[in-house]
Amino acid sequence: MTWIGRSRLRSQIEPPAETTVRITSPGAPWIGYTYDPKREALVVEGVHLPERCAPIHGAVAPRAVNPDGSPLEVAVLGQVAPAGGSLGRVRAIGLLRFEDGSAALLAVLAGDPVYSRVLSPRDLPEEVIGSVLEHLGRAASVEGPDEAREHLRQATERAARAACSVHRVAPSWRAATLSGRGGGSEDASTSSERELLRLPFRFQRYVAECLSPRERILLHVSRPPMPAPGRRLLGRRKLHDAIFVLTDQQVLLLEDALPPDSTLVHWGFIARSVPPERLARVTVDAHEERCAVGLSIEAEEGTEEWVVPFPPDRRDLLYELRGMLGGFVASEGTTALRRSYSVEGDDRWRVGEGLDARELELLAHLRDDLARRLEGEGVVAEACSAGGSEGMLVAVTRKRFCTLDASGVFRQVSLGAVSTVGLQHSLIGNELRLALPRPSGVETLVVPFVGPAAADFTRLFVTLRRLIAQPFPAPGLGDGRGPTATG
Repeated sequence: MTWIGRSRLRSQIEPPAETTVRITSPGAPWIGYTYDPKREALVVEGVHLPERCAPIHGAVAPRAVNPDGSPLEVAVLGQVAPAGGSLGRVRAIGLLRFEDGSAALLAVLAGDPVYSRVLSPRDLPEEVIGSVLEHLGRAASVEGPDEAREHLRQATERAARAACSVHRVAPSWRAATLSGRGGGSEDASTSSERELLRLPFRFQRYVAECLSPRERILLHVSRPPMPAPGRRLLGRRKLHDAIFVLTDQQVLLLEDALPPDSTLVHWGFIARSVPPERLARVTVDAHEERCAVGLSIEAEEGTEEWVVPFPPDRRDLLYELRGMLGGFVASEGTTALRRSYSVEGDDRWRVGEGLDARELELLAHLRDDLARRLEGEGVVAEACSAGGSEGMLVAVTRKRFCTLDASGVFRQVSLGAVSTVGLQHSLIGNELRLALPRPSGVETLVVPFVGPAAADFTRLFVTLRRLIAQPFPAPGLGDGRGPTATG
């Protein structure tokens, strides 16, 4: 029996080695899409060209790590390029073992009909393997599917052990039961925290992403889909499902980016947050058809008015909400206390996970350039908005919010000038939004980012909305006006 024959026989006995990967560098042009909710269709955004075409698509396996803790690299064969940053299921057919001891999987996209009969590297033409090694520019031995399966198993187990070794404590706001009984003597959840378990699971997940572990939920008010206030020529716009949450640290609105369709796809959420220390006034406007809660939010150069509509049957809850929020608003002749939060954790080393060597080099360059511009001011949170030559580094200090892109354009804004912080994490787009009240109106600073960077931007969002609770104006940043930009 030949070597290939044994490989085919073994593949019929053992399942193929499959894993999920994130495409980091497509080797061929690919089409980018955006979703238009008005037309309910995908719209071609443009054609993205790689810096150079390659016989493979670079990828990493997020749930498999090397001994040094870095994600397992995967070389994906394919004539059609997946979108950069997308996730896909691949089938490992071989292993590339390099002279320095590192290794990378050689894989094909699961379900690709072109490679459906390829079970090992020996099923490929020699020129294909030669072009792959030539592109990588590194000497490597090519091993078979058995070695690839074992290498993937070890890398997956290594990642699982690392995850289990992290001490995980349940967030303070997460209730154990609906009734409050059966959770033991340690169950000290509020009624609103227990009622959170009655919400659709997607909203429980949204809350988990936007709350810090030590927060406590004081009250939440759900909002079903309803017509938006006002009239339009073609009818009223419809507001999506939402939940308005008051915690001991923030006022938070979470709403669906798009309502779930017949396929039950959860499109993601749009969040908007403000610390209660920024509130100057809270009102409830109640009518027969609808009611609304209004928040006046102070910043250095102006005030933002935020109105959130609700159906009329939420009136009593909104009055209760107004009473709770009133405790955070300073009465005339008194001074409102502002909290100065300590930044929990040290996750800066995680930023850039999944980037290739060239993109990590760009990230290091942006960090060095930003440190020079900040002149010793410490960064408490950061995120990289995109990989490649168009990358942007976003950073927050205790005084300011900064962005620096690959072309050297530096923007900054005082945290005292920010009234609310927004985050959109969805299949139709991702962005971080800062509202900046001015005498002429409210400006909005928008930072778009790609899906793989969502975890970094979510941590940045949580840190940022905690830091803007501190007193303003923030000293040491000139007159506090912004955003400013320099080349």
